[in-house]
This record gives sequence, structure tokens and C-alpha cells, in this order.
Amino acid sequence: RGSRTTCFRRNIVIVKPICSATQIIEEENKSKSVNSAVTLYNIGLIHQEGNNLIRASQLFSMALCILPQVSYPSLTALILYSSAQILYQAGDFKRATHDICKSIQEYSRAAMSSTSHLGDSVELNLASTIALLGRIHFEEKNCHRAVELCQEVLRIRCSVLGDHHIHP
Repeated sequence: RGSRTTCFRRNIVIVKPICSATQIIEEENKSKSVNSAVTLYNIGLIHQEGNNLIRASQLFSMALCILPQVSYPSLTALILYSSAQILYQAGDFKRATHDICKSIQEYSRAAMSSTSHLGDSVELNLASTIALLGRIHFEEKNCHRAVELCQEVLRIRCSVLGDHHIHP
């Protein structure tokens, strides 16, 4: 079980030499929201690592509330995955599965998005999310579905890391 921290670089594309004041204010507010969401997420990870799962869950929820999710699918997916991990640990498989499915949708959207600058890490995070769903299916004695999901995880990891990573 590893912790993850997230850092986003600001990529600004200037289409026209002059932006309206409204656009500038909107970008500044979005940036503040993202910075605050990342900070809340990171504090949540610290609480999760310290086994204070209720507080971690609250912080992840707060991060999701202030994050402009449409513009940041990778970060949204990462927060949802962390929330799902807590729910899984608590034995709440139904809610964990719900967050996992939303996370998978966001990772898929990020992978298809031309604005995703995270490359292979999106695919690897998607694989980790699918692996968690596979564990839930295994715990629920749905072994056939668990095997299918594990095969998908292996396919993704091999496509990103190469076949050599599974051979000694």
C-alpha cells in the first residue's frame, strides 16, 4: 500500500494576445481551487497513512467539492480512487465500487483527453483502480469477474511497461 502525492504544472496556451479580465479572474479562481484541492487531498493521504480513515475520507470529499472536476479528470480520478481504498478497507464494497467506477470513467476521459499531460501514469493509475475493483470482486466470491479484471490490469501494465516487467 503506497501513498501518492500529486503535483500539477500550469500549462498556459495563449491563443490571442489579449484576454478579457473575466477570463483572467476565472483562471485565477480555478488555479486557487485546484491548489486547495491538491492540498486537501495530500492532507487526506497523511490521515489515511496514519489510519485516521474517517478524517481522510472527509478531506477527500472536500477536495472533490472544490475541484473543477471537468477540467481535471486525472486528479478527480486519483481522489476517487483514494476514497474507494478507504471504503474498501472499511468493508463498504458497494460504495467503494461506486467510487471506483467513477474513477475509471475519469481516468478513461483523461487518457482520451488531449489536455492530459500525465501520459503513462494515467494508464498505470487506471490499472491500479481496476485492480482494486478486482479485489472487491474476489472478496465477494465473484472469481470469474476478478480474473477478467486482473487480466485487464496485466494487459494495461504490459502495454505501458513492456512484457519484460513480469519476467525475472
